[in-house]
Amino acid sequence: MYYPKSKYSAPKYTAGNELQYDGKPYKGWYVITYKDEYLSGKLPSRNSKTLSLINKKEKIRTPKIYSEKVQPNSGDYTNGVWRRYLLQDKRSKKIVEVSKQKFDSYKNVSYIVNEYVDWVLKGPPGNVVVKKYTYYGAAHRNKEAVLKLEDKLPGISEFFKSYSEFVD
Repeated sequence: MYYPKSKYSAPKYTAGNELQYDGKPYKGWYVITYKDEYLSGKLPSRNSKTLSLINKKEKIRTPKIYSEKVQPNSGDYTNGVWRRYLLQDKRSKKIVEVSKQKFDSYKNVSYIVNEYVDWVLKGPPGNVVVKKYTYYGAAHRNKEAVLKLEDKLPGISEFFKSYSEFVD
């Protein structure tokens, strides 16, 4: 077989830990063709053996998710509710809070679960009892909203340390 010089790499040498021939480690010179074939020898020829990589597993780079510092703005306090965006890595079960932009960027990632919770910002943080009637405070309503997500995001109830966080 003939390849023009522009169609294969300069000769390279392996000590036997990169390539194999017939399931056995190959030690010696080899070239890589434009078709990503590994051929034995310093030049491709009829006598060249087709080699294969020993470790065929390709590393798949997966982005790691990190929490971002997010806080409600004045408009959220005016509305009384703030949407908090959460991501969970299905593999590690790690949960993080992120901005809306980062939340949207992970929408189509198969191993990431995207959810949000509407966080109550106004009202008394604790429950108030008036004439035998209990009016639930912001902390109670936030806790209920988080508990509803427990099926979709296992461990979310432990993620939030205070249900009255950011309550005005």
